[in-house]
Amino acid sequence: MPKWIPADELAALFWLGDWRPSTILELLRSLAHSLLDPFGVDRALSQLIHDIRIEEAVIDEEMTEIQANCVLHLPFGPTNTEGNWLAPARVRSEFKKIHRVITKAQNLRIKALELAVTKVLSQTDAAEFLVAFVGIQEAIHEYSIKHKTRKGPVCIDELAIHSGILE
Repeated sequence: MPKWIPADELAALFWLGDWRPSTILELLRSLAHSLLDPFGVDRALSQLIHDIRIEEAVIDEEMTEIQANCVLHLPFGPTNTEGNWLAPARVRSEFKKIHRVITKAQNLRIKALELAVTKVLSQTDAAEFLVAFVGIQEAIHEYSIKHKTRKGPVCIDELAIHSGILE
């Protein structure tokens, strides 16, 4: 992903689309029947998806460990005996760990995209896939820009609450 994409837009892209690295490859699997060599693509994709999911599992474990550490060891609870003077340093430490995991996940997404384009798809299919992928990013970018330009406090329409729309 380009570095110029704002953080909230990246979060929306990954949250709305559940853009796990293997998702990119699964998307290709659903399109394999329309590609030039559907059987070859399916075989190559199966192996790549397997390999990428192993790397995803490692990243998931790292994030789970960070989350557990935050819950168990950050000094914000009522039973805190260390005092609040250590809290900022511990929070910074956890943020650094989170940043490393997010960077690993981002690099794995890029790797999955590169593998799909170089190892699985023909040049023509790769070009079409990248155009479609950019289209998805542009749609989310437009959504992000529209969301960013809203002004004023967040409010929920009372009619929506009573009509059950928000339930």
